[in-house]
Amino acid sequence: MPTLASIQNLRYSFLLASSRVGLLQHFNFDLRKKLKGRSFVLPISDGIGYQNLVSTEPWATELYKKILSNFEGSFIDVGVNNGQTILKIASINPKQSYIGFEPNPVCYNYSRKLIRKNKLTSFSLIPVGLHYESKIVELYHDTEFASGASMLSNFRVKKERYNQVQNVSVLAGDKVLEDKNISAISIIKADVEGVELEVMMGLKQSLSKFKPLVLLEILPVYNTSTENGRFRKERQDQLINLMTGLDYQMMLVNEKAGTLSRLQSIEVHGDMSKTNYLFAHKKCLSKLENIFTIQ
Repeated sequence: MPTLASIQNLRYSFLLASSRVGLLQHFNFDLRKKLKGRSFVLPISDGIGYQNLVSTEPWATELYKKILSNFEGSFIDVGVNNGQTILKIASINPKQSYIGFEPNPVCYNYSRKLIRKNKLTSFSLIPVGLHYESKIVELYHDTEFASGASMLSNFRVKKERYNQVQNVSVLAGDKVLEDKNISAISIIKADVEGVELEVMMGLKQSLSKFKPLVLLEILPVYNTSTENGRFRKERQDQLINLMTGLDYQMMLVNEKAGTLSRLQSIEVHGDMSKTNYLFAHKKCLSKLENIFTIQ
């Protein structure tokens, strides 16, 4: 008797193969998926959405569940992509206050459809990226809906792969949240492929005012003997100094164990299981220690 997971994996494999040969882009339909006992509609539109059939990063869902059960306020999602985090948060609490930022129009339109199809009325999207200033920037990616899209032209060495470029809008995060009349923020999650520094610079006032938890994906620096490695390491250190200066403690998320490890810096490494870091304001650390094992 096939399990629900095996059926979903089979559907995913079929849709992935259809996408690779260019067939899926010609069809629009809905599928259903269960997450944490809740049923969700997954729109498959213009070749996008089948990726959500496969559940990824189960550690993140558990982390969000613990945080949202103990910290009040909106969930701020910087880098929505195709709504992976939308589904995680909705599976925990479909009435959670959620604000997502996504500059890629293809990803924004799909995620907006995902929200509408599932009647997530407390979830909202803003079609911009976040930065420390408001302007037009270039977004470098390899496919229209790539999760690896970056606003830094020299973030990756393989520029021939990330050779699609489009102009997108970015806004200063503090200004946007001020205009939205946010009263509390539980956590800010940012998956922005190297632009964590600019995003956090633009949120300094909000960090000082609300003291939310901050979850950042910080990709490894493999080698500081290269120009790219030195560039990324310098930015990484600037980011940590910024957060430390705002009285934040950095912790590595141990994905398999579900624990946190205090860090002062990030070593040069190539371990892709060490890419997610939780930052907590010093005033929130004691509360966090009641939720997680912190080493």
